[in-house]
Amino acid sequence: MVCHTSTRVSRFGVFVSSSVNSDLVQAILASIGPDACAFTTVEEADYRRLSRGNRRQRIRLRLLTWIVHPCRLALSIVFARRGSLYIVTTNPFTAPVVAAALGPWFGVRVVHHVFDLYPDALEAAGILRPGGFLSRCISACLGWAHRRCAGAVYLGQALRQQTERRLGQTPHSAVIEVTADEALFGEPSPGCEGCLVVHYGGQLGTMHDAESIVAAVEALEDERDEGRVRFDFRVGGARAQVIDRLRGKPGVVVDSIMPPSAWRKHVRGAGVGLVSLLPAGARVCLPSKTYALLAASLPVIAICPRTSDLAAVVTSQGAGWVIENAVSPASVSTRDRAVVGAEIAALIRRLIALPAERDQRAEAAGQAARTVFSRAATAARWRTFLSEFA
Repeated sequence: MVCHTSTRVSRFGVFVSSSVNSDLVQAILASIGPDACAFTTVEEADYRRLSRGNRRQRIRLRLLTWIVHPCRLALSIVFARRGSLYIVTTNPFTAPVVAAALGPWFGVRVVHHVFDLYPDALEAAGILRPGGFLSRCISACLGWAHRRCAGAVYLGQALRQQTERRLGQTPHSAVIEVTADEALFGEPSPGCEGCLVVHYGGQLGTMHDAESIVAAVEALEDERDEGRVRFDFRVGGARAQVIDRLRGKPGVVVDSIMPPSAWRKHVRGAGVGLVSLLPAGARVCLPSKTYALLAASLPVIAICPRTSDLAAVVTSQGAGWVIENAVSPASVSTRDRAVVGAEIAALIRRLIALPAERDQRAEAAGQAARTVFSRAATAARWRTFLSEFA
């Protein structure tokens, strides 16, 4: 287990705080530049290992991320150089509260980086009752902390609007997307001849629409039997067990999450990427894996509401397709999974029959990674935002 504290604490004044030293944290650091360093507690490989472990290991992980990390963050702020800037992510959501409470007392400026919106994410996951006492308490604490922060960064415009409605506004704010760094990906590897490989990789948690995906796979039984389509799932998380029902079926591979470097090499053999969010989840988060798929020049089938940030990323760049799974634009209810699955299956049949359409969207995905979501573009947005604190 690695408890990561940079040796450059006394030298540099910009810190990115997250309990897990993930690819997303590293992408933020790369965008900000060499004058920033990570303040993390668990390495991503250890996080994956412990989250898949026994009950004792999972408890240990919760202690590290929910208790140890906020405590270490508090000590770091107390002893930080005055004028330091801490970019504190909602991982865990208690960390911004700790930072906002201590920062002003010790001359430290705090930016709330909203990966996921709480308590909405807990409500969407079914952990908290919407509008319940605990949910209101978390909302009040986070709202107080959010308004006390010097600034806020959001992954998407819809997430920004929802957060500001729920928690209020900060003096400075910006929408800064995740970097889609195509330099991390090699050349495409050979896929199955005459077979469309559909890939889903990463976390499949309570906010993801696993049932619609299963319905689509089952609807494509003939195409799988004939070798015209193959589904490749490398997933973990609370809903991975739903996908596990497909294990052993013809044309379906189900396995655990791969290490980032191995995944980048593996995904280049796919033809299309899958990303999903339930309507309630689409209001409060945006899967960063979407940008990695674009960086791999994979067009994306996004199963989500058309009003979501996820849909906007895909449609604004012409880099994929959106399958609507919300009953209505304002609803958090999900359409009938069989109907959604049938629509996904119909799209995949079209892509099998019309590979030129897939190729066109793949080119658009790569172009988006090289321009709109490139490291240079996101770095420029970070420079503009941080200049407000100079």
